Amino acid sequence: MLSLLETQEFLVNGQETKMEFRFGVKAETVEQAYRWVENATGLTDEPRESSHLGGDYYAFRGSDGVVAKLISNRDVHDSEPVIDGCDEWLVVLYIEGASNGAPAIQNLLNDTEHFVFVSSR
Repeated sequence: MLSLLETQEFLVNGQETKMEFRFGVKAETVEQAYRWVENATGLTDEPRESSHLGGDYYAFRGSDGVVAKLISNRDVHDSEPVIDGCDEWLVVLYIEGASNGAPAIQNLLNDTEHFVFVSSR
C-alpha cells in the first residue's frame, strides 16, 4: 500500500491536494491507541465524546490544518460500524486535510505494528 501512495500524484493547479485517510488501528480501545497516534504524527490530542462517533474519541489537530479523529468504530446504540469501509476494525484513525506526502501520513504508513492503511481519497 505504501508504494501505491508514493506513486500517485494528487496535484491541482500545481499544488498537492489535501486528502482524507483511514487507518485501522491494532488496538481494542481508543485509550490504548491515542499515544501511538501522538508518537507517529506529532499531533496533540484532546479527548472528546460523541454518540455519532462511537462514544469517547480523541481529536488531533496540527498547525498545518490537519485534523484527525481516533474513534471506536462501533455505534453506541446498535454496535454497527461507524466508518464505512472499516467494518473489521474496532478502532479507526480518520485524517482530513493532509497530503499523501505529509510526514504524519508517511509515519503512519511505516508504523505497521500499530496501523493498517485502509483507504484514501
